[in-house]
Amino acid sequence: MSSIQARDGDRTEMTDRPVSTTSPRSPSQDKSPGKATLLRSGAAYTLASAIPRAVGFLLLPIFTRILSPADYGQLSVALSVTAVASILFALGFEVAVFRGLFQLEGDAEGRSALVRNLWTFLIPAPLAMAAVCWVVVAPILGTSNVLSPGRLALSLLGAAILVSATTVPLAALRADNRVRDYMILNGLITVTSTVLTLALVAWLRVGVDGWLVALIVATHSVSSSPCGWFPTGPEAFRLYGRQEDSAAQHLRRSAFRGAMGPPACR
Repeated sequence: MSSIQARDGDRTEMTDRPVSTTSPRSPSQDKSPGKATLLRSGAAYTLASAIPRAVGFLLLPIFTRILSPADYGQLSVALSVTAVASILFALGFEVAVFRGLFQLEGDAEGRSALVRNLWTFLIPAPLAMAAVCWVVVAPILGTSNVLSPGRLALSLLGAAILVSATTVPLAALRADNRVRDYMILNGLITVTSTVLTLALVAWLRVGVDGWLVALIVATHSVSSSPCGWFPTGPEAFRLYGRQEDSAAQHLRRSAFRGAMGPPACR
């Protein structure tokens, strides 16, 4: 009799419990927002890389009418030198920044130290490597018509400034998934270089040298106007987790000025 009452009591408790009407979420439902965000970010980064090439392709008819076939050949060689040198001068540091910021997630001081140390090295190192490359390669090219020593120097200098100015911030922006800032920074460089190239090549008719100078000035002007992306700006380490103290900021500003000139955005 007691066992029957106990079973009846269990049935009563089971009927009194509220029945959940919601079905459990499937794993695909839980992961769908993350996949959507990943796809949007990947598309944005791809677009940011493709826009400069698209702009150059659209302006190709203008420049082919202005530059002679010989000059255009030297320009192609010079731009190829800049592209290859940019990869070599970066030394794979963009991967180090990307992985390091992920591994130090939540460690504000560690992230700041990582960025400071890597960037302090990347300011003078590419310039030194560019000088060494010019000393080694210039005598070889001097005996040919492939690329003049002066244009080789401009190509290597452009690669060095590009690496010093953009390797760390672009990798850090991607690590923090700041798609909007990443696209703005790329857009600034693209717009500035396009305007300067049109001015120097199409208007002033400076030729290949004007094109290479435009790339250098465009990268330098954007990098020296940090406005929150670069560690010489007033909001220097906002994306790395904390603001630097005034002494460290002064040291970083002085180092950057010595390598690349006075910043335009203070």
